[in-house]
Amino acid sequence: MATLRLPLTFIYDTSGPVLQSFALNMSSLSLTLTFNEPVDVASFNVSGITLRGGRNVSTPALLYQLQSSVPQVGQGNVVLITISSGDLNGILSRSAIATSVANTYLSVSQGAVVDVTYMRNPAQTIPSTSALQVGTFVSNTIPPALTAFDLDLNSNLLTLVFSEPVVVSRVNLTLLTVLSAPNSALFRQITGGVVQATPYSASAVVSFVLNNADATFLKQQVALGNECHEHVPRCGDWDDHRHRQSLQCCFLVSFSLDMNTGQVGLTFSDAVNIATFDVTSVSLQGTKWRVATQWYSLTSNSYTLSSSGFTATVFVGGTDLNRVKQIRPLAKNASSSYLTASAMLAQGFNGLNLVAVVDGKALLASSYVPDTTSPSLSNFTLDMNTGQLFLTFSEVVDILTLNASQISLQGSLSSSRPRPLTGFLSVVPSDADYRFAVQLTSANLNSIKQDPTLATSVSNTFITIGDGYRS
Repeated sequence: MATLRLPLTFIYDTSGPVLQSFALNMSSLSLTLTFNEPVDVASFNVSGITLRGGRNVSTPALLYQLQSSVPQVGQGNVVLITISSGDLNGILSRSAIATSVANTYLSVSQGAVVDVTYMRNPAQTIPSTSALQVGTFVSNTIPPALTAFDLDLNSNLLTLVFSEPVVVSRVNLTLLTVLSAPNSALFRQITGGVVQATPYSASAVVSFVLNNADATFLKQQVALGNECHEHVPRCGDWDDHRHRQSLQCCFLVSFSLDMNTGQVGLTFSDAVNIATFDVTSVSLQGTKWRVATQWYSLTSNSYTLSSSGFTATVFVGGTDLNRVKQIRPLAKNASSSYLTASAMLAQGFNGLNLVAVVDGKALLASSYVPDTTSPSLSNFTLDMNTGQLFLTFSEVVDILTLNASQISLQGSLSSSRPRPLTGFLSVVPSDADYRFAVQLTSANLNSIKQDPTLATSVSNTFITIGDGYRS
């Protein structure tokens, strides 16, 4: 019979377990840790494990601390951790870690796990400076799927929800098509947008501000923009899709004024329905607060040829443009060019009127081009019975600058004997300061009559005019 003896001395195991290697499988979502001795899996704290893109890295984009992954229950020196969906998204959102052996490292902090001995020794830490490189790595071979989307026409925001984080910069909006129903003939292929910032280079939720052309199209199509029909992608099935109709009134953001071409450019906060556009709702004024005789409202003489959208160009008609030019303190430079507009100017595709631009809050032109085109003589009529010369100019001119000495009559196009006028008895505007009745002096009229080669018919009545007037 064997004799039992007690040891003379007993030394407890005080050495904590050491992580010797690990393997990461991004397809099966498993992290395998191999220690030099058995550990108590029930004591495992996954937040003690941090995946890193390299040794001694501290940038948030290059590391991820596990939060909710689950270790297998049991005891042994090999621990299998199932990566949770939350941790998977956290890892994948950092596109510079865990994509290959080269950027997959692991560090262990205090309290990650203990051994199974009486002393319950904690595992030895592995600092970032000595991070352990992965031994076996299997990359993620399961492609992400688009699971849901949200279309908000208040903010023109398209939000895509994927089954896992995707590299935001690689999302190609032009491969998406919005339809009013499955297999519908009414659709819009997205042409582009501006991505909204995300915390990391990859994200499971990606939002884009649609470009103006796409937003306008979606809003002006009844089945795509103004009714809450389902929007289904052409490329596959979507589990969830939501649409929020634009319920906000759009407003005038800015305007430009070109006095050379007679154009007013309008920029809106949202797409407007051009069918509701009323140019007579626009007024130009010389100051923010309207001053009597220093403002003008456009009439039906002006018009637009623009399509529905975020911008519209108003072509100021000849009559309106001349009236604006007649008002001396109005639209002579950028600082004297203000605009007001009533709510009837236009409607959005939600049927709501524009927010009015009221007097006192008039918009100052964001861009101004002065009138640098000199007026020209369009036609003239000479009445030898009354001695009146009727002059019609291309635009309004300043009657006070009309200089008789710059006007000559001659009997042919190439006459070498032009007869300059020496003065006027009177100059009377007959229509909006661009058509004048000039009463010739008796001396001028008699001088013309004495010349048998001049002004006896239409064929020998010509006029030349120099720099004898100003706009």
